[in-house]
Amino acid sequence: MELITDADGNPAPRLADLVFDADGARRMYERLLREVVRMLCAGVVHGDLSDFNVLIGADGPVVIDFPQSVDTAHNSNARRLLLRDVDNLHRFLSQYVPHARRLPYAEEMWDLFQQNAITPDTRLTGRYRPSERRANTHAVLELIQDANHDERKRRESLGLRGGPPAGGASPGAPRRHEPARNQPPRNPPPRNGPQRNGPPRNGPGTRGPQSGPPGGRRDQGRPIEVIIARRRPGSG
Repeated sequence: MELITDADGNPAPRLADLVFDADGARRMYERLLREVVRMLCAGVVHGDLSDFNVLIGADGPVVIDFPQSVDTAHNSNARRLLLRDVDNLHRFLSQYVPHARRLPYAEEMWDLFQQNAITPDTRLTGRYRPSERRANTHAVLELIQDANHDERKRRESLGLRGGPPAGGASPGAPRRHEPARNQPPRNPPPRNGPQRNGPPRNGPGTRGPQSGPPGGRRDQGRPIEVIIARRRPGSG
């Protein structure tokens, strides 16, 4: 931990606790944008940047509170969080410059970052045009299939089993000669009662005397033959 102090040696105040004129707010906004660019060059997005997480020390603003920061290489929400951080800074500027236009600085930063063209000295222009080029999904799938093919050859050369499925199939799909996983049995056992193997009791294929169910009844489960009898005429 480090104590951030102002020019008089007192604990540095938060940006939200200070008051600026229009020109001072613009300069602070531009300074903080440069800090965001420097963090992005290091592969870090703050994730909760606002005027409450910036201290104004003797040498300028100091960004604090990094526990929720994200790594751009491992977090798919990095771009969204970057846009939110810059929007929060613009909200600070709007307090002192109500009609300040929102420029796509965050979008420009991220575009330069993806092109590996951003540096700590990059000067943002506020101009950004989203790409209208469609993704070539066919080429991506071909690259995946090539990688799977190389991996299968490597494992075969080492005498290992398994590896990516042939034909570019998805990893979760069942193989041609391999039973599908998590498939229910063709003849599932009844819900109530244990599962039995072999022919049922008292059924065809059994040998020797069979013990009947409780109660001494042997006809349980067999078809019942119904006999209808009529009385003779004149009998009691």
